Amino acid sequence: MEPADQIIAAHDALARLERLLTEEVAHLRAGRLWRAVALGADKAEAFEQLREALTALRADPAPYRAQAAALTARLIPLRDLCADAATQIVTARSLSEGVLRAASRSLGPARPAAYGPALRPRRPTGAPLLVSRAS
Repeated sequence: MEPADQIIAAHDALARLERLLTEEVAHLRAGRLWRAVALGADKAEAFEQLREALTALRADPAPYRAQAAALTARLIPLRDLCADAATQIVTARSLSEGVLRAASRSLGPARPAAYGPALRPRRPTGAPLLVSRAS
């Protein structure tokens, strides 16, 4: 592949990544986690295309320095978009863990406030609580 074609491929991969990451962040902000997760394979493919194009361009960068500078300038907003997506993922995970923890505490047996044989916790009398990460 010619360097000019590699530059075009890199710009195409960047445009695809920007679109996918913007869509992912929108899904995460709206709480549609499964739709965001479904974009993972497409994102991985776009990142791989970008990596291949940039690796090929690094082999002979001299004739294409101006285009490389344009690519570098487009990578900065992409980095910020990736950081935003990561922030949304961490927030969603923290919230879901908090919800599960609160549900477990409210449905589980009460914990004793002190120690000793008189305050020994009783065995639960109801059915155990089962929470699936898949649901």
